[in-house]
Amino acid sequence: MNLFRFFLGYVTITFTGAELPRLIRLCTSHGIFVWNIRSLAWNQMSVNVYAADVWKLHDLLHKTNSHIADLRKTGVPFLCHRYRHKAVYFLGIAMMFLLLSLLSEFVWTIHVSGNSYLSDEVISDYLSQQNAGIGSAKKQIDTDQLEKDFLKQFPEIIWISIYLKGTSINISMKEQMQNEMPAERAQTLCTDLVAPCDGVVESIFVRHGTAAVQVGDEVKKDTPLIYGWVPITDDSGQNILQYTEGQADGDVVICGTYPLEIKEAVQYEKKIYTGHCREYITIGSNWSDFCPIPYLFGKTTHTTMTSVQQCFFANTIPLPFYWNHVKEQCYSLQKASYTKQEMENNLQRSYARFEKKITQKGIQIIDKNVIISYGNIWCTMKGDITFRYPACEYAPSDIPMITSIREQI
Repeated sequence: MNLFRFFLGYVTITFTGAELPRLIRLCTSHGIFVWNIRSLAWNQMSVNVYAADVWKLHDLLHKTNSHIADLRKTGVPFLCHRYRHKAVYFLGIAMMFLLLSLLSEFVWTIHVSGNSYLSDEVISDYLSQQNAGIGSAKKQIDTDQLEKDFLKQFPEIIWISIYLKGTSINISMKEQMQNEMPAERAQTLCTDLVAPCDGVVESIFVRHGTAAVQVGDEVKKDTPLIYGWVPITDDSGQNILQYTEGQADGDVVICGTYPLEIKEAVQYEKKIYTGHCREYITIGSNWSDFCPIPYLFGKTTHTTMTSVQQCFFANTIPLPFYWNHVKEQCYSLQKASYTKQEMENNLQRSYARFEKKITQKGIQIIDKNVIISYGNIWCTMKGDITFRYPACEYAPSDIPMITSIREQI
């Protein structure tokens, strides 16, 4: 009730006169609702009256020879009248809430969890192709159909859940373990295990198929190591009747040599920090981040450290705006040369990255023989490394003709 009266607006009036009880009776009989009646003195009382009924009191005050001593206005109509010259501010607030309501009907963020093989960029691009990416209307997104499309487009996904929360589209998925066997091997009826590189066969163990090489044989890349077929002979064991097709399976280790050459530049551009630093805050969207500071105060060569945070409405609804705290440390470039110790450290770091990269492929380095040569422009690490490479590549098998085998025998 108090909120209703506040929206309608009411006035607190102090009546002064000798016939105040009669004035109250006249107000009731004329349909003027008064409340919160308080006696201040024998000839004064305070009442609350709706703003629309104030003008009806004129004749009643004249009849009872009373008059108004004080008047206090409360409610929305009086506030609107008081701030009528600042209507633009209220219009701006209303437009802001209208804009937020409009923006909340679109998708502005994408959260993906459980993906290891598929990157976030691939998933975002596919969502954009399905008209479900950033900036898409939520009412046009069918999450059930989108889940079916994902399972059909990406066979490596075995389970996926897509749901909308606020202005975010959340994707939870589970991927199947990537098979070490290439897709060609699974689609081909008969496959051979082939050499992944040039080298010497160090060990071989056949689980299924026919061995094509022996320990100590030199092989070239893509040379068959284990055939996928198995010959079936007659009782004498000399005549081949047929071949059973299958997929070669076994453990073969190739020992080879790889020529290594790593180059690093001797000279570099050294950053000399001037000590000048400037900080500012920018506001951007998902697609752009315009910053007028470099255009107003001039561009500089600097190192930038940025802290990006997304804006939220009521700490729950993510908005398509980001505020960035940018810190720039200015510097100048000066040519300098590495010392021998620094060059050795750079080459060692480059070699460590190379070793980590090939180790992830299952290659084991057993020996290295390299030398470092220094020049005016380049510093070079050159030599050979000896490694063990387990064979894990497959190729379609060519099953020999039985007649040709008999002719060879």
